[in-house]
Amino acid sequence: MIRITRPSESHAVARGYKIFIDGIHWGNIKNGETKEFEIEIGNGSHFVYATIDWCRSKELLVEVNDSPVDLEVGARLTVRKSLIPGMFFLYMIIKRNDYLWIRKKMDRCP
Repeated sequence: MIRITRPSESHAVARGYKIFIDGIHWGNIKNGETKEFEIEIGNGSHFVYATIDWCRSKELLVEVNDSPVDLEVGARLTVRKSLIPGMFFLYMIIKRNDYLWIRKKMDRCP
């Protein structure tokens, strides 16, 4: 199982990110939502990435076994960053394949 969390963001609040596993669209994840994707094709290595419009994240290689893999996904371009001149253009055109990030969820100490 792959569990993906999208933290609550101020960017693209009303829009979901499309989640792809091994190139197949498995569903969308909304702002502040956590979704679980049961991998029917079994344990082993899988590529996971997210998209929104024509922008996407890089692919992340994950190893799926008996315990869930916890991931996080979000946007690099925040409302604050989008106010910096040229930043919107940079992420929407030049770095569109790195507009979103996806990573293994880090355990945080209380």
